[in-house]
Amino acid sequence: MNSIKAKLLAAFKMRDLGEAKYILGIEINQDRKLQTISLSQHQYSRTILDRIGMTTCKPVWTPMAHNSQLSPTDLENDQILPEMVIEGWKVSYLTVIGSLMYLMLGTRPDIAYAVGTLSWFSTAPEQMHWEAAKHVSMDMDFQGYSDAGWSQDPDNSCSTSGFLFLSNHGAISWSSKQQTMVALSTTESEYIGLSLAGQHLTWLWSFFEEIRRRQKEPTVLHCNNQATIILSPDPQFRARTKHIQRKYHFF
Repeated sequence: MNSIKAKLLAAFKMRDLGEAKYILGIEINQDRKLQTISLSQHQYSRTILDRIGMTTCKPVWTPMAHNSQLSPTDLENDQILPEMVIEGWKVSYLTVIGSLMYLMLGTRPDIAYAVGTLSWFSTAPEQMHWEAAKHVSMDMDFQGYSDAGWSQDPDNSCSTSGFLFLSNHGAISWSSKQQTMVALSTTESEYIGLSLAGQHLTWLWSFFEEIRRRQKEPTVLHCNNQATIILSPDPQFRARTKHIQRKYHFF
């Protein structure tokens, strides 16, 4: 490798920028200890979502809607929409399909069928094809989940909480640990678990920034306890929760 670099430096005006981390929209993560290299296009995916005004969309689990059938024979010439105005900007159907195709060729082979089908309509897209293209884009979000089981340990009455963070449907970070204090209710155990997940999410954001995957939009952190969801953004003093340690009021 050093020999090749030396020859290139001798032949061309260039600089050695060190280990590759980001090339043409593809993030490269190298773990020399585990001897692995992983590729991702999370930031590029966010750029696509931003381009079509869908940064706050609700994620979906499949690139195409169930039982979706798109056929060239269904085209109606008077309904053709080669461009759409999204948040004040003109966006062409070809641009969206081209962006999705680059994503498909780079790191998302699972959207190949959906993108291939949508490319049939590149010259005459209609509203339904725009909606299908948006559906593919909704399949590429970063989000987290938090959960807790109240007072599961019969010996010390401590609860166990855990979290899971997904990027493009792949688990990238997770934890399941017993809490260090005794929660007096399900809501309290879920609240503590949500706080711990939020702390880890803050670290993930810092980590993403270090590897040039800076997040432009808030990350959705799911919680299945309604009382906790209501309590987390509420700064009011409450008799039932006044004893919770300050460090758990992270949100």
